[in-house]
Amino acid sequence: MKIAIHQPLFIPWLGYFDKINKADIFVFLDHVQYSKGGWINRNRIKMANSEILLTIPVIKKELNTPINAIQIDYNNKSWIRKHLNTIKYSYKKTPYFEEIYPILENSYLKNQEYLSNFNEELIGKLCSYIGINTPIVRSSQLNVSGNKSQLLLNICKECNADTYIIGMGGNNDYMDYELFKHNNIKIQHQNFHHPIYPQIGKNFIPNLSIIDLLFNMGKDSLEILESNNKKEII
Repeated sequence: MKIAIHQPLFIPWLGYFDKINKADIFVFLDHVQYSKGGWINRNRIKMANSEILLTIPVIKKELNTPINAIQIDYNNKSWIRKHLNTIKYSYKKTPYFEEIYPILENSYLKNQEYLSNFNEELIGKLCSYIGINTPIVRSSQLNVSGNKSQLLLNICKECNADTYIIGMGGNNDYMDYELFKHNNIKIQHQNFHHPIYPQIGKNFIPNLSIIDLLFNMGKDSLEILESNNKKEII
């Protein structure tokens, strides 16, 4: 069984969903330390012919606070309307606006207390829309411990996986390949090749949030994700 593991990100890029699609089980790594400046509370969309960053404000916590304890800051709720208006303005002329926008609006208006819950629920909704049915669990619900490669290995064992799918940024700097080999867990490199698809406006911009693809291509998005992939198992 193949497993993929990643922090719950905010409306992630295409490669994130490609990794979920390749796996037999996907684990939200939600109990590890939250890091500022990453993609857990922000992502990029396309507005006209350039990109714009959407950021969810969070309540400041201690440095070692786990992701699943990070709360969304609702002291000033104007950010919700700003996000929705920016998305609406950016994609109102796309072919699938009427299908995708209500999914996003519904999630925003729920006022989820915790960022991880917001991200996880929205990722699940977008997976369902395009037809990704991979079972998803949270690492915080598993009986696992350890750091870095040992933690990943322990998650693999807990889920009875024999193959770990490593993401696009995976390399020997943080992955202990010998540890996995010693424990008879194969490593599969994701090898995702970003597709070029019809995108509203001029100048194709890659590596945006998945919602850019969805607004433009609707339920054909999964076929596009799968159209240019290769795999490598070591």
